Amino acid sequence: ILVENASAMLPEEIQAKIPSEALTDWQQAGRCIAFDLYTASGFHTIRATEAVIRNYYVYIVGHLPGVKDRSWGAYTRVLKKHAGAAVSIIGLIDNIKDHHRNPLMHPEHRLTKDEAATLLSVCVGLIIQIVKALP
Repeated sequence: ILVENASAMLPEEIQAKIPSEALTDWQQAGRCIAFDLYTASGFHTIRATEAVIRNYYVYIVGHLPGVKDRSWGAYTRVLKKHAGAAVSIIGLIDNIKDHHRNPLMHPEHRLTKDEAATLLSVCVGLIIQIVKALP
């Protein structure tokens, strides 16, 4: 399943509402776990999740920030200033950023199988919450 249909981890109604590039990265994340490439899986998971975060950002703010301001921290700083942004979604983004995404970006950090699975799980939860908040 991880090799051929990793997107099955996401409910079908959620899959239909997320960007195609997110589904492509999600599929790659599953393949990487299947082949014991846990750190690579983390990168694809983060990329897929960020594509969904960007959709939410545009929905709340009205436009994407400039290229230099496209970081998870910048997203949440701006979202916190908008009344329509859900505190629970902002909290999840910050949590994943602080405990998973930022550590993963350091070259000396390698994900274990458990860490890759945990990252997938928390990102599934965030993606579902974001998609349910979108029209």
